[in-house]
Amino acid sequence: MNRLTNEQRLQIIEFYYQNQCSVRNVFRALRPIYGLHNRPSEQTINAIVTKFRTQFTLLDIKPTTRMRTVRTEENIASVSESVAEDREMSIRRGSQQLGLCYSTTWKILRKDLGVKPYKIQLVQELKPNDLPQRRIFSEWALEKLAENPLFYRQILFSDEAHFWLNGYVNKQNCRIWSEEQVKSKVYRNKPATIPALEDNISEEIRAIPAEMLEKVAQNWTFRMDHLRRSRGQHLNEIIFKK
Repeated sequence: MNRLTNEQRLQIIEFYYQNQCSVRNVFRALRPIYGLHNRPSEQTINAIVTKFRTQFTLLDIKPTTRMRTVRTEENIASVSESVAEDREMSIRRGSQQLGLCYSTTWKILRKDLGVKPYKIQLVQELKPNDLPQRRIFSEWALEKLAENPLFYRQILFSDEAHFWLNGYVNKQNCRIWSEEQVKSKVYRNKPATIPALEDNISEEIRAIPAEMLEKVAQNWTFRMDHLRRSRGQHLNEIIFKK
């Protein structure tokens, strides 16, 4: 899961003392809030509690030593070895372990080592029989659009999103045409109950500009053309476009 906010850490501490000072009970109590797979692990909960009881803080303690900012051969070699040992390590974590500032580590990775970050793209598996069906559907849709350019307005589009009372947002599942996330607006007044959260969601949905919805719907017509040209394959030019 994503890095916990200070508010989420405080909630864990409150749950800890409300549940007989049991890490296991806190882990169970967090399930309705985070879900089965997104809640903090027992190890994380224990670390937060231990830090609070020993250091009297929930904040991250910045390193007292000054980070190195020079791209020397020694630093480049250290970053190279670090990448070889763990290719999934984040730049922030790697720079902290090596005693380098974030920007220096980034420059070494990109400019000196020539490596780039790659994000795993999850797509739906396509069976052999799916390809001709997808192509036929795209051809049918394009024929309808040729007859009526506004045919896309007759289609009901749907998607899903998850909301949590503590304001947790899974950014990996949140994509929307907007300069500001609709999800973040839902939590502006910090709803404390499910009905209040539902009211906020309904209010923000009603506030979505018609122009935005039109743009999203029009994008579907663009995808149909790509789908036909790819003969039913994944839309690599759209999904994996950098």
